[in-house]
Amino acid sequence: MKTLLFTALFAATALAQAAPAAHEHHAHEHDAHTMHAASAPAANAPAHAAEYHTAMMSMHDDMMKGISLQNPDAAFAAGMLPHHQGAVKMAEIQLKHGSDRQMNRLAKDIIRTQTAEIKLMQRWLAQHPSEPAGAAAPAHVAEYHASMTGMHGDMMKGIQLQNPDAAFAAGMLPHHQGAVKMAEIQLKYGRDNRLRDLAQDIIRTQSAEIAFMKLWQEKHSATPPAHH
Repeated sequence: MKTLLFTALFAATALAQAAPAAHEHHAHEHDAHTMHAASAPAANAPAHAAEYHTAMMSMHDDMMKGISLQNPDAAFAAGMLPHHQGAVKMAEIQLKHGSDRQMNRLAKDIIRTQTAEIKLMQRWLAQHPSEPAGAAAPAHVAEYHASMTGMHGDMMKGIQLQNPDAAFAAGMLPHHQGAVKMAEIQLKYGRDNRLRDLAQDIIRTQSAEIAFMKLWQEKHSATPPAHH
């Protein structure tokens, strides 16, 4: 009788602990589907907007999967890797459609810097496999999810501007801000010295580029949004 009672209590406790995690998982899935639908560019949007949207949706899905790893260092690398790959793709789209020399130079700088950092993270991840977070997700997972939600909405709004140079700046700005926030979370929870150094490099480099893009936007603030 005691054994049956203990088994029942254990099962009830396990279900109670799993319910919030399951609810959170489904909530994130629902949010992702909502973001995909709500942020889709209009049919008459410029070509660069559609290309940015495709790149950002792929980045977002891979990133949200990566930041959910149990180990904080692995979560940072697995989340920042697709984030960087998204930045490189955005920069390539800028070089394809943009004409502003300053924005094109920034795009080339992003490709050069972040391609090298992508290789670093790929090597690190190959040497440090990690499991997804369990039912009781660690604190870094929740903080990464919160930071990504705000970045995604601002970014998807920015890339739909009619002018390709303005769209690049308005999309890359929140993208960089998201990277800085991720790097700060890594410095808070991570322990790997190589990834902590990378996080500091990201904060330094991308904070300077954020300031540069804000100044550029101030000088080009009359660019109208894309028609819907």
